[in-house]
Amino acid sequence: MRAGQPLRFDPTIDAVAPSTGAPAGTISYTDHHELSDRQLGTAVYDARRRKTATGRITATFDQPGKHRITASYQGNDSFTASQGTLTIDVIASNATQPDPVAPGGT
Repeated sequence: MRAGQPLRFDPTIDAVAPSTGAPAGTISYTDHHELSDRQLGTAVYDARRRKTATGRITATFDQPGKHRITASYQGNDSFTASQGTLTIDVIASNATQPDPVAPGGT
């Protein structure tokens, strides 16, 4: 993705058997970049309301490079805390990207 473009995070938290019910609580998002860590935001999550963008945040990344994003679910009385991580590559807004190659192509 290019620097300065917004990126939306839409979490999904599910109960793992034998647990039942709908997880609810707070999710905190952190950007771990090579230059510094940055809190992206916090959102309230309620699995019973998934169709209403629960837990969603939108963030913009200005620094090119690899960004490791951690979403940390704080847990509640019925569900333990957990976290997930993904890595995104951010390029300078004026950089050119190579044209995508079709599968099997060169």
